[in-house]
Amino acid sequence: MRVVNTEPEEDIGGEKDWFKFELVSDDGKVSVSRKFVSTYGKFHIDLIDLTGDGQEEVVFVTGSGAGTSVREESLEVMQRRGNTLVPILKTKLSDYWTEGCRWWYAIEYVDLNGDGVTDLRLVLTHDQIEWDDLHWGNPKNIPSAAIKEYRWDPGERRMVLFRKVPRKAIHPPAKPGLR
Repeated sequence: MRVVNTEPEEDIGGEKDWFKFELVSDDGKVSVSRKFVSTYGKFHIDLIDLTGDGQEEVVFVTGSGAGTSVREESLEVMQRRGNTLVPILKTKLSDYWTEGCRWWYAIEYVDLNGDGVTDLRLVLTHDQIEWDDLHWGNPKNIPSAAIKEYRWDPGERRMVLFRKVPRKAIHPPAKPGLR
């Protein structure tokens, strides 16, 4: 696998970092490639078999948005089908629930149901909820799912939500100085 910087194909506004992902065989040939954008040059790529077919899927974590408290990340799982990558799951992975305070899902690869196929678990974490003039926001903007688990569905030919565990409700106290 290799990832290289590329030039933007079009000006879509704002500072963006363009990259090209290439899956390279042992003999040096590119078997599949994909151009993608991720702000600040931050991204993560995993290769892992999530369908049980013996061929690794490509898991991309990329970001969009530039500026204070506006960058969000998405997770996209792509399956190799010949010389192409086909999306089989896309979900939001992180965002800000108020200025300076983020929520995010940690990624875990586990066999959830004992069938021998690796599945995907997302576990919610968020910055501490503070009630001061700098961090006054609505914690209801934090996702309602504490855990989201996805597994491959061969009939649907995509990753599907297998189980969702709700988080406990957060009831913010009154803002200091208000009754």
